[in-house]
Parts: sequence; C-alpha cells; structure tokens
Amino acid sequence: MNHSKPLKDIIVLVADKQMKATIEGLLGERSNSLQIRRLTFDVKAHPEKDSGCCQNSAEFLRPMVRQYAHCLVIFDYEGCGREKKEPPTAIENAVHEQLSRSGWQDRCSVIVVVPELESWVWSSSRKVDEVCGWSARDPDLRTWVAQRFMLSSSGKPTRPKEALEAALQEVSEVLSSSLFRQMAQKVSWKSCQDESFQRLVSVLQNWFPE
Repeated sequence: MNHSKPLKDIIVLVADKQMKATIEGLLGERSNSLQIRRLTFDVKAHPEKDSGCCQNSAEFLRPMVRQYAHCLVIFDYEGCGREKKEPPTAIENAVHEQLSRSGWQDRCSVIVVVPELESWVWSSSRKVDEVCGWSARDPDLRTWVAQRFMLSSSGKPTRPKEALEAALQEVSEVLSSSLFRQMAQKVSWKSCQDESFQRLVSVLQNWFPE
C-alpha cells in the first residue's frame, strides 16, 4: 500500500441519498455512542442504487483502494436484483469476495439490510416519534402503525418503508434525507435491534476501537 499520501479511515459505498445521510450522521456525530474513535471518512451513493452496489461495488471502489484504510458497502436486500434468487448472507459473501479480489483483501465488509433501510427506524426509542413529528400525539406512533400494518415477531412493521411513509403522511411530513440524518444523530443506537445495524456497529468497533 502506498503511504505517500495520508489515508482516510474508511470509504462507505451506499445505495441512495437517504442511506448516505444516515451513515454520515452516524459517523460524523455518534462516534462516542458507537464506542469508536473519531474517523476520517467519505460516503458515496452508487448511481445505480441497490443493484449497483450489489453488482458493481468492486469496480466502483477499485480506484480508491490506496486512499482508504477500509471500505464498507451497505445496500437494501429489496431492490438489489438478487433478492428472489439468493439469501442476504450469500449476497454479502459474494460481494465481499469481489472486493477482496479487487485489492481490498481483508479491509472490506458488506452489509445487506433486510428488507430495507427503513427497518432501522423502527427502534423502541421515543426519539423516533419526535423526529417524525409524532410527539404528544394520541395514539403514539407505534400504536398507530400496529393498527394499520402487519408486524413481525420483533414488533416492527413487515413493510417498514410503507409504514414510515404512511405515518409521515399522516402528520404532513415527507420521507427525506434530512429525516434520516436526524434519526442517525438523535436516536439511541442501542435501541435498534435490527441485525444488520448491529453488524454495522460490530464492524466499526472491530476496525476503529476507542
């Protein structure tokens, strides 16, 4: 590896601007909460979104292999183009192998969010109500959603994006990058039990301990 230029800690390739805002909010504002050191980082959204991350991450990130110490790829299972053919772990392993062979070796990780980023939103934190404009409303956000959407065994809506969009529409809000950034900055990560989010935290703590 060429050390003539300073390396940044990590490049994160994501599927869209909402995910970009989320990761920027987490890495830029929540290092203490995540129990990692302060990072130098960049976050880029793939122009072909989830399918681009799934199919072309190695090609996209190959020119940056000497500029960053680590790379991380995050995209939604739903919409990646292989969700009807392979389980999430198989897709993660395949993309990881492509990244490893393109020069990243053991400095890379891949996280597929099932079914999509909005599943991270549905934590137990009351900050979610606040960010979504549901503070002091009756019923509260989770009760309202439970009355209208099927829930999984974890208590989250099985269609997290549709549930969030409906809840925001109810209070005349919109699904925006700003909302995701606020979620990342304000909601306690410890209240998010989503498996892919927990894996993200684990990867970051392993690479960048306090």
